[in-house]
Amino acid sequence: MSIKILHAAIIAMALAAPGVALAQGNFERFMALDANRDGAISRGEMEHGRTALFNRADSNRDNSISMAERDAVRGQLTSASGSSRLDTDGNGAITRDEFMSRPYPVFDRFDADHNDALDANEIATIRARAAELMDYQ
Repeated sequence: MSIKILHAAIIAMALAAPGVALAQGNFERFMALDANRDGAISRGEMEHGRTALFNRADSNRDNSISMAERDAVRGQLTSASGSSRLDTDGNGAITRDEFMSRPYPVFDRFDADHNDALDANEIATIRARAAELMDYQ
């Protein structure tokens, strides 16, 4: 796998941490994280999206995602960082703490001014970079 393809996959997975892929067709889902519609996505809005994904996956509300619950939402959790890596203690279930403690590496990389928000220019940079890398495939 080429470095560019790998990098595109990492961008898509990392930004999808709250369950959103950044592919062209899903960019609107990424922007839906902008809850206050100010054109920026804050770290808090990203965390809110991740919380919503966890709550959807945790169908029995026991603050843990079992293997059966994981299978039911596998596509979302896989794109949210790889479900096997989310189970940090290896007990077969993903706790709320394990799920929420994952970093946002692409968010951190593209937050150029380090203000814990992706503004319109930073979002445009992410979108352009993802499109460039996807076109390379």
